[in-house]
Amino acid sequence: MRALLESFQLACSTFITVVLLSGCVWGVNKVEITRGPLNPNHDKKEGIVGVRTFIDARKGNLRKIGTVYSAAGAVGSVELKGNTGLGDIFTAYMVETLENAGYKTVIVDPASTGPNSSSSDKVPVILDGLITEFWENSMVKAWSRVEVNLLLSDAINGDVLWTKTIYGYGESTLWIGVQSEFEDSIRQAIDEALRQASAAFVSDAFSEKVNKTNAPPAQNTTQ
Repeated sequence: MRALLESFQLACSTFITVVLLSGCVWGVNKVEITRGPLNPNHDKKEGIVGVRTFIDARKGNLRKIGTVYSAAGAVGSVELKGNTGLGDIFTAYMVETLENAGYKTVIVDPASTGPNSSSSDKVPVILDGLITEFWENSMVKAWSRVEVNLLLSDAINGDVLWTKTIYGYGESTLWIGVQSEFEDSIRQAIDEALRQASAAFVSDAFSEKVNKTNAPPAQNTTQ
């Protein structure tokens, strides 16, 4: 039985190597960025959170999100499909995650900070995001990593109220090197990062900052 299993694994490995050598994943592999369903949050929070468009802080070609290595040493790349960048993608995902936690959200202008900004009278706090890692390395498997720094600040004075870094990791087997196999590990990494964000948004550490800033100023009851 063990010998049969080893023979099967060797055959699979040989098949994958032949596929990779054939050039099926050489060149540019365009992938769509997707996420899985968000887990329902029963502990709904309240408050309004402004969300500023996230920044893709990676270096180099921002359309490129991965490298493909073949058994022969040739290199291909994984790139974003379409025209939407990672900043816009993660902004949308974070809005959906905040709303899933119960918050109301408002997309604010990138320069919206300070008492004279157009958004300071609409939202009391602003969530920013910095994408510091989003990469997939692949050969017979695909390994994806995601890292995003989150920062909540006061919309009027810009004071930092809360920070957190979320991470994600995904792994999938490249059986034949088709688009969906590259996308699977990426989706896993994104889903893990969003689960961390979701847990953070329903935490007291986050909701108290949102609600304290959302609260109206105390009334002077002195006669």
